[in-house]
Amino acid sequence: MRGITRRMVVAAASAAVAVTLAVQPAFAAVVQIDRFGATVQLDTAPGNGAPSWVWVYGAGDNWAISTRAQYMYVGSKTIHTLQVGRRKSASVSTPEEVRAIRACVLVKYPRHKEFWSCSEWLASS
Repeated sequence: MRGITRRMVVAAASAAVAVTLAVQPAFAAVVQIDRFGATVQLDTAPGNGAPSWVWVYGAGDNWAISTRAQYMYVGSKTIHTLQVGRRKSASVSTPEEVRAIRACVLVKYPRHKEFWSCSEWLASS
């Protein structure tokens, strides 16, 4: 009896995994940008019903003060910003599909003025 129960649990768990994987769309795209120890991610099929999901993690680098995820929606040139401090993170489920994203890090070297260092814009797909 014990072996049968174990096989039933394994079969049920396997079926649940297969259903979960089948629901994920094949066109999902995740874009990740790493800069000065900071990370910015864009997911265009987050699975929560939102058109896109943006996440930012602030660098732990001694020279990095703040990190921004900057993004634009499809059909728009307006830049939206999600900003965090050192070793902090934040995310947002966007109301529209994101078409491009970049990472910007505020850098301050000793005896120099602080400046924003930004990556190139990356397309979502």
